[in-house]
Amino acid sequence: SADLAALPDISTLEAAARDADIRENEAELALQDAERALEGAEAALAEAREYEAASEPDHTAARSALAALDAEIAGLQRLLKPSEGPSAPPVIREIRTRDGYEKAVAAALGDDLQASTDTAAALHWAGSTTAGAFLPAGSTPLSEFVDAPGQLAARLAQCGVVSAEDGARLAAQLQPGQRLVSIEGHLWRWDGFVRTPNAPVSAAERLAQQARLDAAMAERPALLEALETASAAREDRKTARSDAENVLRSERAKVAPAGQTLNAARRATAEARQALERASVKHESARDSADRIRGDLGLARDALATTDPIQAEGGFEALEADLQSAREAVQAARTAETEARGRLTDLTHGREQAEKRRAGLERDLQTWANRKASAEQRLEKLVTRRREAADQARASVVDPEAMAAELAAISSQVERHEGERKAAADTLATREATLREAESALRQIELAAGKARESLAAANVKIENYETRLSDVIAHARETFQRQPEGLLTLAKAGFDEETLLELDQREAENRAMVLRRDRDGLGGVNMEAEQEAEDLAERMGSQEIEKADLTGAIAKLREGVDALNEEGRGRLLEAFETVNEHFKALFTALFRGGQAELRLVDADDPLASGLEIMAQPPGKRLGTLNLMSGGEQALTAAALIFAVFLSRPAPICVLDEVDAPLDDANVDRFCRMLDEMRRRTDTRFIIITHNPVTMSRMDRLFGVTMREKGVSKLVSVDLGTAEELVAAE
Repeated sequence: SADLAALPDISTLEAAARDADIRENEAELALQDAERALEGAEAALAEAREYEAASEPDHTAARSALAALDAEIAGLQRLLKPSEGPSAPPVIREIRTRDGYEKAVAAALGDDLQASTDTAAALHWAGSTTAGAFLPAGSTPLSEFVDAPGQLAARLAQCGVVSAEDGARLAAQLQPGQRLVSIEGHLWRWDGFVRTPNAPVSAAERLAQQARLDAAMAERPALLEALETASAAREDRKTARSDAENVLRSERAKVAPAGQTLNAARRATAEARQALERASVKHESARDSADRIRGDLGLARDALATTDPIQAEGGFEALEADLQSAREAVQAARTAETEARGRLTDLTHGREQAEKRRAGLERDLQTWANRKASAEQRLEKLVTRRREAADQARASVVDPEAMAAELAAISSQVERHEGERKAAADTLATREATLREAESALRQIELAAGKARESLAAANVKIENYETRLSDVIAHARETFQRQPEGLLTLAKAGFDEETLLELDQREAENRAMVLRRDRDGLGGVNMEAEQEAEDLAERMGSQEIEKADLTGAIAKLREGVDALNEEGRGRLLEAFETVNEHFKALFTALFRGGQAELRLVDADDPLASGLEIMAQPPGKRLGTLNLMSGGEQALTAAALIFAVFLSRPAPICVLDEVDAPLDDANVDRFCRMLDEMRRRTDTRFIIITHNPVTMSRMDRLFGVTMREKGVSKLVSVDLGTAEELVAAE
């Protein structure tokens, strides 16, 4: 009973286990709440990101539209910038025409649109109150279709608008000073002057540009408001997305502590249940031991009751031995029972823990299944919204997509042309290296040829000396011996044998000897070294023949090198000619807005010795040479050729001196546009010497020379870009 009293209280342990279960359930519920809050925060963040992404196309489209419109406005303002400065703006800036009547107004006023209404300007409209004649019946005064300053009222009242079919008929009824125009751009003047729409009118373009500038300025506030609205919506959705991210981080931070609390509660529950199980096992073991002891006590009492007879019989020792054996057997059985109970407790505890882990895994599996289902639903919603947003984007930004496609195509062309340019540059570098090697070889050959020429000249001098000496020897032989040198050699080798001497008599022999003596005396002194000199001359002649053969071979190699250089020069010349010709064709068509032109070689059989001829056909004219064109056409054609050469082989600097002098304002504008295009396509710096105000207004920087004091010149420069920024800032 003392041992039972010392054991732990079972009720206390059961209460502790129940409290641990409650805390575990509470921790599990808290973890589930945290996970559900995390899922909600993730869904809210995904939705906020989706809304933010949906607002980006609207903002990008609005910004792109506003940027394109601003670029167009800036370009139009630059094109329409007056040449006389802000103090005398042209009247074209104050005229507003009805849609479609720009060409009619341009045909009626022409270059007079550049005049100002300021009486201080060199060209200005002063106005007139003279009453004009009535226009022909069937025509409408141009003033009804134009909003213009009052100074142009008289001019516009005497200009009638008619159809193109009635213009020629009604032109016969015009009074002096009257004009008829059509919306297509026809002009019939009272003095018989007629202009068709085919004749270029720069004023019509400027009126159309002015009308487009006004329309663009009217469109800008709406686009600016749309951009501000889209920017505000994007900022709001960005703020909502940032708030959702903060909430998600907060909820995610709550999940980990909740999981840790649940794990601690599960460990505490497991420890309480283990303590309860161990106490239960100990209590059961103690009760079993008490029951066994009570049984043993009863048996001992029964045995004590029978001790007297047994003692009388003398069997106590045997009984004690049996009792001791029985006790040992009981102790072994108790030990085995205790071990078995411990193993049973461990198995029971392991099974309970496994069941708990299985239940936890099932709960986790169910939780993840729910999260997967909700994620699939959100994914379906996101896919549907993305498809709807894509359809809306495609429906609302058709033009930007077309422009993007065109830009991609242009980019691919630029990349392809860049690849071709790199390949051409590599080929050019290789050819230039080959040319340098050929030039080095040519210099070596020229040095060898110079040395050969010097050797040849020396050999020729020696040959001339030898020929002079030979001529002297031949002359001496003729004068002295009346023979050629070959005859003297034969005579010297001639002799007399004994038979010939025996046949001669004494007198004949003496006469012959006299003759021989006379001949010997006539021969004079004998050159004993003549044979050696002849051998020396023969040896020298042989060496000169070898040198002559070497010179002939060197000359042949030199000619082969010259032919190879000429062949390569022809190829490179034809290649450069084709490149320049292609650029010239494109630039001519761009400058003249039509027509065609080409470069031709006068003698195509030998390009190195052939001439160059320029064949051009401006719009409305026949194909002809450059001398058949007007001065302005010749200037534009020459500019196209110069720019074509610079496109083929750019240079750092190009100086153009008074190239726009023969050009009118429209052609000067074309020339300036082409100059801007050349500046964008090349790295060349163009320096233009000009007196044309249109050209000067299109430059980046102006340099002029002034003479404020007599005999003292001063250089003045103006940065037009900085000046425009200062004017815009004011």
